[in-house]
Amino acid sequence: MALPLYYDYLSGVRDAIEKDNSDEFIRHVKDVVEWIKFHNNSIQLIIELICEFEAVKCATALLGGEVDIGQGINISVPFKNDYLRHNRTVLHEAIESPELVELFLRHGAPTHTKYSFFDQEENNWKTMIPLTYALHCLRHRNDLFSGWSPQQSIFTMMIVLCLPKLRKPLKAIALLYRGTKEVEKEIYRYVKESKLFEIAVLLMAAGEEIASPTLFQGLCDDFGLPIGSMTLRQFVLKEIDWTKLLRTSYVDESDERAREYDDDLVKLNSMLLLLDVFEKVGDKIDSFHQTTEKVTDSQVALEMGCLLDSAGLTYEDFPLNGVERF
Repeated sequence: MALPLYYDYLSGVRDAIEKDNSDEFIRHVKDVVEWIKFHNNSIQLIIELICEFEAVKCATALLGGEVDIGQGINISVPFKNDYLRHNRTVLHEAIESPELVELFLRHGAPTHTKYSFFDQEENNWKTMIPLTYALHCLRHRNDLFSGWSPQQSIFTMMIVLCLPKLRKPLKAIALLYRGTKEVEKEIYRYVKESKLFEIAVLLMAAGEEIASPTLFQGLCDDFGLPIGSMTLRQFVLKEIDWTKLLRTSYVDESDERAREYDDDLVKLNSMLLLLDVFEKVGDKIDSFHQTTEKVTDSQVALEMGCLLDSAGLTYEDFPLNGVERF
């Protein structure tokens, strides 16, 4: 006779998690506690369900010891590996829930564990800490950015980042940013690799910290030279100059490497433009993004479009009047 699936034993637990009813959750866990003790992966499955349904109350009960399962809940240990995923942690699972991210951070969840996974879209393996994984998922798992590329309008990208749907993941990213040690290394890498989208999101989520003149304090570049006295703007300008210098080595315009340098220059100059915008109206963008008022996508597009236009970031083809895209 076939053994019952995990779901058969945990159906009541799952239902409680889906409703985020902590009382029912505690009761159902107690009903199957012996089964949970016997199956090592059961706690992982419960935490995965909690993250899937963003069940903050159930997570609080579990981590607070309201359920005696005979073993400690150690959220610093990665989940069991499977064929395409290695070293996944609770923070990697909770990237879209700021409440869960905050709870897990408070209980000591590690921010430095590197999760290795096979990216089927790009057909290669990637390794990311929770912060960089959250940025990756925001870009690649969100249909709002489908069809957008860094060579296209950053005006549109900035408006999309302000839409109500993205408030929660951006807040989670802000929490991960503030909870991650040596986060300046990730920003350094993003600039070196001309990652325009990632820098834009971090400016949106934690602009004040990123603009700090001490951002790179104690950090050295690829040649071992200290860059601690540089601001992000100065570092981007340095990369623009360096990329221009490298580009001069390629006379043939059709050379693939020459085209790559040209693309990098477009993205780095767009990055510089974004820094200009945030210096001018960053506080207004942050206030707008933090509002709890219910607004439609069209209202956001219109208001943010006018705000960005006032900061000098214009896009003539964007239909500000009708805001047809939204």
